Amino acid sequence: FCIFSLRAVANKKRRNMDVVDDATMVDASKKEEGNHHSSHSSSSEVFNYVVTAHKPTAVSYSCVGRFTHFERQNLIVARSNRIEIYLLTEEGLEPVLETAVYGRIAMLKLHEENSGNDDVPGRLIIVTEDRYSLAVLTYDAATNTLQTVSNGDVSDLTGRPVEYGMLGDIDRNTRVIGLHIYDGLLKFIPFDENGNLLQAFNTNLNELKVLDFIFLPSSSSGIATTTNETGNINDSVSINTAPSNVSSLTRSINRENAGCAGLSSMPVIAVLHKDVKDERHVSTYRVNLRDRDLEPGPFEQREVEMGSKKLLPLSSPIGGCVVIGEETVAYLNEPAGMDAEENNNNNNNNTNATMNATITTGNNTSSNVIYRGENKSSMPALVRAITTPDLLMFSSACLIPADENVSNQLIDRFLIADEDGDLYLLMLSKGRVTTTGGPTVSKLTIERLGKTSPASAISYLDNSVVFIGSAYGDSQIIKLHTEQVNTTMSDSNELPSYIEVMEEFTNLGPIVDFCVMDLERHGQGQLVTCSGVGSRGSLRVIRNGIGIREQAQIPISGVKGIYSCKRDEKAHFDSYLIVSFIAETRILAINDNDELEEAVFPGFDASSQTIECANIFGNAICQVTSKGVYVCDASSGELVTSWVPSDQSPITAGSVSENTIAIATVGSTLYYLSLQGKNITESGTITFDSEISCIDKMQCGDRNICAVGLWSTKVLLVELGSEMKVSHTEDLSLDVVPRSTLFCSFEDTIYLLTGLGDGHLITNVVVSSSSTGGLTLSDRKSVSLGTQPVTLKLFKSQHSMHVFAGSDRPTIIYSNSKKLVYANVNLNEILHVAPFNCDAFPDALALASGEHLMIGAVDDIQKLHIRMVPLGEQPRRIAHQPETKTLAVLTMKENDVHEREEEFFVRLFDDQTFETLAKYPLEPNENDASIISCCFDGDDETYFVVGTAFADPHTEPESSRGRILVFKVSDTASNDGGNGVVNASDHDDDALPNRPSASSVLQRSLTLVCEKETRGAVYNLNAFRGKLLAGINSLVKLFGWGFSKENKRELVHECSHMGHIIALKVETKDNLIVVGDLMKSITLLEYQRESGLGGIVEIAHDFSSNWMTAVDILDDNTYLGAESSYNLFTVQRNADGDTEDKRGTLDLCGAFHLGDSVNRFRRGSLVMRMPDQSDDTTSSSSSSEISTWLFGTISGSLGVVATLPKREFLLLNKVQEAMQKVVTGVGNFSHSDFRSFHNVQRSIKMQNFIDGDLVEIFLDLSKEDQDVVSKLSGVANSEDLVKKIEEISRLTH
Repeated sequence: FCIFSLRAVANKKRRNMDVVDDATMVDASKKEEGNHHSSHSSSSEVFNYVVTAHKPTAVSYSCVGRFTHFERQNLIVARSNRIEIYLLTEEGLEPVLETAVYGRIAMLKLHEENSGNDDVPGRLIIVTEDRYSLAVLTYDAATNTLQTVSNGDVSDLTGRPVEYGMLGDIDRNTRVIGLHIYDGLLKFIPFDENGNLLQAFNTNLNELKVLDFIFLPSSSSGIATTTNETGNINDSVSINTAPSNVSSLTRSINRENAGCAGLSSMPVIAVLHKDVKDERHVSTYRVNLRDRDLEPGPFEQREVEMGSKKLLPLSSPIGGCVVIGEETVAYLNEPAGMDAEENNNNNNNNTNATMNATITTGNNTSSNVIYRGENKSSMPALVRAITTPDLLMFSSACLIPADENVSNQLIDRFLIADEDGDLYLLMLSKGRVTTTGGPTVSKLTIERLGKTSPASAISYLDNSVVFIGSAYGDSQIIKLHTEQVNTTMSDSNELPSYIEVMEEFTNLGPIVDFCVMDLERHGQGQLVTCSGVGSRGSLRVIRNGIGIREQAQIPISGVKGIYSCKRDEKAHFDSYLIVSFIAETRILAINDNDELEEAVFPGFDASSQTIECANIFGNAICQVTSKGVYVCDASSGELVTSWVPSDQSPITAGSVSENTIAIATVGSTLYYLSLQGKNITESGTITFDSEISCIDKMQCGDRNICAVGLWSTKVLLVELGSEMKVSHTEDLSLDVVPRSTLFCSFEDTIYLLTGLGDGHLITNVVVSSSSTGGLTLSDRKSVSLGTQPVTLKLFKSQHSMHVFAGSDRPTIIYSNSKKLVYANVNLNEILHVAPFNCDAFPDALALASGEHLMIGAVDDIQKLHIRMVPLGEQPRRIAHQPETKTLAVLTMKENDVHEREEEFFVRLFDDQTFETLAKYPLEPNENDASIISCCFDGDDETYFVVGTAFADPHTEPESSRGRILVFKVSDTASNDGGNGVVNASDHDDDALPNRPSASSVLQRSLTLVCEKETRGAVYNLNAFRGKLLAGINSLVKLFGWGFSKENKRELVHECSHMGHIIALKVETKDNLIVVGDLMKSITLLEYQRESGLGGIVEIAHDFSSNWMTAVDILDDNTYLGAESSYNLFTVQRNADGDTEDKRGTLDLCGAFHLGDSVNRFRRGSLVMRMPDQSDDTTSSSSSSEISTWLFGTISGSLGVVATLPKREFLLLNKVQEAMQKVVTGVGNFSHSDFRSFHNVQRSIKMQNFIDGDLVEIFLDLSKEDQDVVSKLSGVANSEDLVKKIEEISRLTH
């Protein structure tokens, strides 16, 4: 009953079945455009910007082979519509290329020639399921891009798309691609030695319900030999093959099939299918390329095991295939594969034995049984079968290549994974010589290796290292061992494991539900997603920022500055941490036990506040205080030399590096000092007309440059030396004083960062002036980091330099693709920071807040920080309650007991620590369906409300009964559950992490306040005007909050609305109710309490047939929907229509193909929404004009839908059109076709949507391409367009 993602069977309109040339494809596209639905145009249209905030993480396909290099192996991974290519190295996987494809990848195969030429890398063949487009790709090392060898459309005008998903395989010998896209049809596409696609053809297939099909191995060379006979088919690598070349190859094929090679030269396919009785069979066919038809194959096996799901071809010329079932694994081959003795014995016995039932050989996994079946050509199949160690629900498999260290008695080895994450090793052993002179398979052996993530793709890399790609858990790199790994098993039920997990890759998919928490009330959302399936289920906490892991903490308050220094200038690690206070300085040193202890430096001015401190040449440390400059020996702390201003003016700022020092004093004077031996000398001075607030100096070539911030709100660039002069003046034109300046170099670009007293940060690029020859500032930008003064400090993390901006909202700044990236830190109000790299705390930071000093390690520098909270159960729905600082999650636990296959719970978590506080079990056969946090009129309490459904999957296809449960979060003084209070300790469950200790005095728990029976599944719940709105099967019901006769709280039914198939998704705003129906698209309802109707009435309806998966409300008249064919669309209410029909119709006003399934929209933002300032007068975007909605998908991606002002949309729409002309998609696939709305009923060109992923590629283009796009977009300066797109990107994600 619980529908997360429903996919309508896509009977899309198709073009010509043959691969056509570019001109034909353009003509077909134009014809299709004429059939597009023309939607209502409204003056109040809403314009949307859709962009990916986090790329898909669920792995759908993977393969291994030589692709980017003819000598080295690659791992190629497909995630939804993205391809990732890695190089296999001794250190691990080295990323080579990541690129997006304009289509959801449905097939990924790497084709390597069997011609013996090892100097030619393979070709990548992909097919997308959105438009059934096919492309053959190669890798261009010079440009690090994928080049298209051939491409085309493999869809047909008619046909019913297959129910179980498109299937595809390649015959490597005959160079033929086979595709099963429509029921009853197989499509074959030959291609020549250059990879050019030739004329495709369809063949009829009697089997309608095909579960799998493969090409069987063949020793013949097929087309490869005939291609050589006819010469080169096409001298140049073209996108589509000319008709003359097609006919040339066709004649060649005809001669081949008419020759003496006969049947042996034909490709052979094996098909696993089921009939109307759900019985499964394996049939084989020969593909007659001359007649373009299928002929009976070498064998057929009727009635294989009912649970058979997959066919695996053998790699050796022995031939045959392996059938993977739930309880058995069988090997099938033509009878010529039997050895001589068995053949003689079988001739003397009854050869009509067939496998009419599931093969059973008992529990002995080493036993093998021989069966022979019969087919239409009277050719019985040789069958060897073996039982599986446990019920095997197949998910993926891969072949382990032959290894010289493995016994030559083994024919093939396969790794097989099931849906529960169990990994098996299947081995096929050689038998005696057959009557035809070759070996046969005599024995099958299967062994369980251990547990991994549920695999959707497996690829054997090398040296017993395997890639496990998962769509339902984290992907992994594992290593297989011959000896048991878990020798000390803690659980008595734990099975032996031969698997070592070497690395894991985060996967958020499938995201079934999520909530947005703004814990700090800064307008920046923190997402908590329900991710994973089964025991791999977890909560993923996602924040746009960087995490800092606390490693040590010292209770110190009043810190005014932190500085780190080394004991030896050649040392790798820091030894001292200098902590400055308002009237003193303390030194903390690392002792021999790696502990921080207070040290004494006789040469330091310990009674003054330290302004600057750093190592300088000569193994010395320089301290700058308000009184003077002190240089001490770094080892002993003895004073070496000192300097004080001649006029005794207090020092206000300093900058120290190498053997030079810049000092600012009261009186607006800047001193430039040099350390020569043991003496400090004044090299130059300069006085300004305003007091100096901050300074920083940098060596730039042969010049020393100092950035000087003045109280007059100016920033100056001063050339230091004997004759000091100002080379550039930057007037901030603000009423805020600069408090910190910092030079930094990112990706060969020098920036000057200026932190202001109001929390803003100004960035400038330092460039050489062509007129004066000096340095100047350009490309000024401003961004708000908080509300408190900003302090800046350089630090190194993972071999790269970063800037830590301390404020009430600390931020780490780094560069990516020549752009500055601002990542928030998961800490509050860090005002001072210093890098502190020591042996005990490598690559750490020392951070000072108001009350303590912390040593912390920086997590991976990335824009989104993801934290996992493992549950051991599958999370399905989630709600946040800020008032009690808790999260409630509905979870499902798989049960090994057959009487109760699944158990469902309501779990309560702390929203900061994610500690499990309580766990409430639902009744048997009661499934969770929905949950919200809400308040009711006349009640000050806040409640969690849970909707459920009772359904027995074996007897009741649709739920007819459910419950609404109302819980209150209570503080209990003990672990006594009593009267509906359920604590974590009340239920012994090993899956509860971080269980609270028994010694706690107060403990939050769940109290069941009331429950109400319903006549159907409660699919959704909404807080509505102090009441509760519920979608229950086909009804939308409204409940009030009242009292029963016993004076207890209860839900009281007030009114309802019927007429839906299933009210699957419901959202509300004021009196409006938007219903996303399972099949009937979007309906707008209104609660009319004040009118005489006193109930819920229908206002308007979208009469299109969309299978909805999510809805939301953009404004009072515009509504956003996601449907099961991976489309987004918006509909609009025509409230001013002149007829009742127009006012009652929701008109389509926006259409967009996302290419992924959305289960939930939530209004919120991943970025801080602060008013920013910019000197760019062309910038007109404002955070107040852009509203954002977040969504999660089944592939693990996070996206943003943002509403745009019309002026922004018109500009970005021109940019989008220009990008479609300038940027060529992988496989030459069309971006406009990919983003066009299409499902089984209709196809509509993208309208009123901007593809942010395409637009933001503009930032990565070369300057020449940026200029071309700008010109096509009507923008004179490409730099202005860069700023505009960067601004939109920053405001949205």
